Amino acid sequence: MHIPSVLATPPSRAQAGGRQQAHVVAAARVFQLLALAACVGLVAFASPSALAKGKKQSPRDKIIELNRKALESYAAQDYDDALDCLATALKEAREAGMEDDKLNARTYLHVGAVYWTGFRNHEKALESFTQAKQIRSDIQLTAAIETPELRTIFELATVEPQMEPAVAK
Repeated sequence: MHIPSVLATPPSRAQAGGRQQAHVVAAARVFQLLALAACVGLVAFASPSALAKGKKQSPRDKIIELNRKALESYAAQDYDDALDCLATALKEAREAGMEDDKLNARTYLHVGAVYWTGFRNHEKALESFTQAKQIRSDIQLTAAIETPELRTIFELATVEPQMEPAVAK
């Protein structure tokens, strides 16, 4: 039996250390994905899909489903798809008169996370976090999306409306 040379030679210390570091990074990513899956699971159990029951889906259920899909895309680093899902969720909320609903605040929170993590757009992330806080002042980042950088931007968001500069006459 022929053993390929790659398998026959033991790894050097540098190679083994690099693999060990890669395993630590992979384990951290798995933990993030498990945390995301737990959050998505909570949303799924909190609102069973009306489609599975053969009923027309309520606006609330549509928004929950769109946020769930957005979080899946976020975890897969498909930020364009995540943003599309969230834009549709915001449109659904607006059409249903749910602009001030806590679910809409959560959607804005997710939009802010996508703008920062996916596109490094500080201004849009801050605007989205501010919108979320104006709807629900006690809203917090979830473990599935929280990073130290994102926490910093989130904490900069204010609940007070921005003052317009005085116009000189």
